Amino acid sequence: MIRRLFTYILFASASLLTLQAQSAGSATTDTINNGVSADIDTEASSDSVDTDDELYIFADMFDDSIPDTPVRPSMLYLPLIFQQPICIDAYDTIPVEPYNPLKPAEMKLRPSDQWLRQLERNNRFDMYQSYRTIVYHPDLVHYNIWDMPEPPKQYVITMAPDKLSMSIEEFIIKDAPSEKPQREDVKIKKWIRSFNASVQFSQAYLSDNWYQGGTSNLNLLGNFIFHAKLNPNVYTKLLFENTIQYKIGLNSAPQDSLRSYAINEDMFQINSMLGIKAIQKWYYTLSLQFKTQIFNNYTANTNNMKASFLSPGELNLGLGMTYSTANKKGTFNLNASMAPVSYNMKICREIEKIKPEWFGIEPGRHFAHQVGSKMEMTMNWKISLNVSMSTRFFVFTDYDYIQGDLENTLNFSINKYLSTQLYMHLRYDSSRDSDPTWKKWQFKEILSLGFSYKI
Repeated sequence: MIRRLFTYILFASASLLTLQAQSAGSATTDTINNGVSADIDTEASSDSVDTDDELYIFADMFDDSIPDTPVRPSMLYLPLIFQQPICIDAYDTIPVEPYNPLKPAEMKLRPSDQWLRQLERNNRFDMYQSYRTIVYHPDLVHYNIWDMPEPPKQYVITMAPDKLSMSIEEFIIKDAPSEKPQREDVKIKKWIRSFNASVQFSQAYLSDNWYQGGTSNLNLLGNFIFHAKLNPNVYTKLLFENTIQYKIGLNSAPQDSLRSYAINEDMFQINSMLGIKAIQKWYYTLSLQFKTQIFNNYTANTNNMKASFLSPGELNLGLGMTYSTANKKGTFNLNASMAPVSYNMKICREIEKIKPEWFGIEPGRHFAHQVGSKMEMTMNWKISLNVSMSTRFFVFTDYDYIQGDLENTLNFSINKYLSTQLYMHLRYDSSRDSDPTWKKWQFKEILSLGFSYKI
């Protein structure tokens, strides 16, 4: 501010000196015309020369005579003209850094470059605001570039001194759109759906006389996930996500005399979440989770049933808040839910064949009801083009009993149809009998290679 005020004072002084020089010159001219002696003219001329010297000295004090804030025309004051289809993200910010003359990095620039850089910033700002207005307020656009009259032609003069010739050619903008784009009906996509299916397998064959012994085996793991959610760009204040997943794992059982295969994984699960936006990325949510298995499962070489449909089964309802976030590229998303009030129901349908106490249910009863709190977190991260990871963490407690699950899946895509998958599941259940090695913890790990398909 002080520098600018000092500049204005110097310019005012220069203006006064210029006026004095002009008045002195006019007085000299009048005197000569009236026949006055040439001495006065010489004296006036010497005064004029001295004044010019002062002006030259004054001009040398400044490297750049262009003001810091030049007056410029702005395209924002002109009528809006549609030129070409442009997509503006609602969350984009203006890619223009504010000009700071006190910043050391900018102080190193030559003064003659600063005004040009500032002008470029201003032009980008004007263009960005014009495009945003065209996208979000098309009713304000009354002109179309294809309906406008042709502008006056421009010509370029090319000199050829060696040939003593000069050519005049019309200047043509090569990047201008050649034809008017066709209008297409844009349908709003209210639901975002996805379906992933994968079949992973591993196989080993050993001859009967293999020197180390062992048995041949074949393992098969199928995973099917359907996901649907409301489009957050359409419903900005609602959160509604639904996931249906079925996972089945089979392995050959040559040591089982009653069955040729065994089931090591059988899970049908439904997750649903409905929320209303509270502040920023927080939502008031009601969540639901239901899971069971489909097929009967038996202990090897016996007909003792270990699990079947709705034996066990679990239903959980929770009321709380959810933090939901995702990056703009869509490679990372995170949902973290906290439900201080949660209801959990355990189901055992086959109480005649399966002991319900295995699942925390009193003997002779089909259901167990618990009220407590729960926390759940899901994360999907696309680490690179061919590597992705998904994580799910769930814990429920009624302040006497606690159950938790931590699932991690790491996918390595070989191509569009082949992939390798590493699945790890850590579980804690305080109602289970304590194991000598794992105590109340349980762990499962599967590494497989197979086919995958995504929609």
